[in-house]
Amino acid sequence: MRWRATATMAIALAALAGGLSFYLQGKLRLDTPREWYFIYVSGLIGLCLVVSPFRRLGTIVLLVTALEVGLGIGSAALFKVGLVNNVLLPEDDYLEPPFQWHPLLQAVPVPTQPGSIWEKRGEHHNAQRLRGPERPPQSLENKVVIELFGNSSAYDVYSPEGKTWADRLEQLLGKDRYVVLNRAVSGYSTAENLIQTAFYAAPYGETPRCALYQVSWADLQNAHVTGLDPGYADYHMP
Repeated sequence: MRWRATATMAIALAALAGGLSFYLQGKLRLDTPREWYFIYVSGLIGLCLVVSPFRRLGTIVLLVTALEVGLGIGSAALFKVGLVNNVLLPEDDYLEPPFQWHPLLQAVPVPTQPGSIWEKRGEHHNAQRLRGPERPPQSLENKVVIELFGNSSAYDVYSPEGKTWADRLEQLLGKDRYVVLNRAVSGYSTAENLIQTAFYAAPYGETPRCALYQVSWADLQNAHVTGLDPGYADYHMP
């Protein structure tokens, strides 16, 4: 019991230090996901103290609390010293999804606004609603255009701009001769990819020389659905 209480106090001090640090930096505001994270962690710490006399239950709750604090505050600390590239701590502001409704595709990217939190996160949508840098139409002239279709694996959610695998492919092929346009969107299934190919495959007025399809597990979510429309219209397009 004593070691669990000691560990709980250590976790509580770490959470308090993290919360105070964010508050003094103006990065902990009321009624935001980050505030609710600290409220949640505080509740877990309180629960740890309540159940600490019970060996198994106390240990389980303590481990969950340590995991939550480690993933949140711990990842923020590691990011600050440059040891990791992503922070799992909830944001200090609400994130409006950078997508809007579309009658055929259900959701499509919207161009990233300068200074927005999405730009700071390194997920940029250009004026053509593609993930990647802004490209003037003339930048595609006399180059081999390749289009990439797929879902989150191809969109490369957690990779910063310039380091997605679409960016890497363009760099390997040679930017002076090739252009790789990333049309992937998180959550898209083969149905959306086919609609994109049929109707939206030339954003700059340039027909691509070839297309790549990175289709991962997203198709599993609409597999074996009873009475599914052959065009998937009653699944991703309510």
